[in-house]
Amino acid sequence: MFKLPSLFHTNSLWTADFKRLCLVSFFMFSSYHLLTPILPLYLSQVRGFHGETVGLIMAGLMIASMLARPWIGFQCDHGSKTHLMRWGVLLLLLANAGYPFSHDFYSLIGLRVIHGVAYALIYTGTASYLVEHLPPEHKAEGLSHYGNAIKLAMAFSPAVGIWLTTQGTPFLEIGCLLACLLTLLCAVSIWQVTPDPVGPLPPVRTRDFIANLLNKDALFPGLIMALASLAFGALMPYIPLLSLEKHLTETHWFYTLYAASLITSRWFTGPISDTYGRASVLIPGLAMVALSLLLIASANSTILFLVATVMYGLAAGTVQPSLMAMAADKNQPETQGSAMATFTLFNDIGIAGGMFVMATLGDLHGYVYALQWIAAGVGFAWLLLCIHTWQQTRKISIKTSVT
Repeated sequence: MFKLPSLFHTNSLWTADFKRLCLVSFFMFSSYHLLTPILPLYLSQVRGFHGETVGLIMAGLMIASMLARPWIGFQCDHGSKTHLMRWGVLLLLLANAGYPFSHDFYSLIGLRVIHGVAYALIYTGTASYLVEHLPPEHKAEGLSHYGNAIKLAMAFSPAVGIWLTTQGTPFLEIGCLLACLLTLLCAVSIWQVTPDPVGPLPPVRTRDFIANLLNKDALFPGLIMALASLAFGALMPYIPLLSLEKHLTETHWFYTLYAASLITSRWFTGPISDTYGRASVLIPGLAMVALSLLLIASANSTILFLVATVMYGLAAGTVQPSLMAMAADKNQPETQGSAMATFTLFNDIGIAGGMFVMATLGDLHGYVYALQWIAAGVGFAWLLLCIHTWQQTRKISIKTSVT
């Protein structure tokens, strides 16, 4: 297998390419989150689609992304990551520009599929490029800052989208125009990233392709991420409904406090993970996520609710970068693409699962009850991680005693 040479010819984290890739993710996720509150309102109030149809159209992006992710990961391992990112940003521009001209169900579904493939191309391409070229001693720290760029996008762009919906028509057209401008900034950043060289590749057999669709060394970190991501999928869309059920006000501060506390925690937990090992932040982080979800579910005042929100943000900020770094640690450079594709696929599955659990159990038994089950799922992830860490420590102890 042809191996790519290192593009970061330094042990420094803040290289020009690292900054550009952070900008790529910031602009891409800003355009994504900008349209997230706009499209459902447009589909229901302007186009007159019913709830189930709106849900299917909105879910088309995530479904397409999950289906495309293994193939994209395989391509990252056997081709140019920057080439895939460039194709992704072109598809993203097509999707964002096409929404105002798509009025029927099939054309909208088609655009959501294009949007989902574009999202997967850019996200998987940037993640696999980073984990391959980040200095080993700064891997979790670098992924923490990379994740912060995404969370910064989430901190402001949904608010802009919501504000546009209050300004009357044509809020979709204005939103798509802004999303296209953000996409162009994303494209400029991608074209400035140092292209990764690609050497001669041997012919790939179908059997080899199928065998590498899911990276086996990324399965365990991916499983833990899927269980942890249940919380994100449960909270982000359902905070307003949870607040109504609990008769709480001012809970819109959840999103700001969550983003601020998450970004804060990633500044110092990434270096801790690199220095003392992934489990040093993952075990307390997952326990804190589960506890914060129980506190959010039981909060009977807005102050307690927001305190639990800060606790959740601090805990959640420790989990994803270290799990992503764990998946990268177990892989060689030529398999990092499939590793990141597998990891991000499980992340999306967890988010979708959290949405499904909150929707189904919330309607039947209430959102507090549903959130308690989500907390149990995160607790199960904590238990699995503790067992895995104990087994790994035991193996090292046995090897040490034998030698």
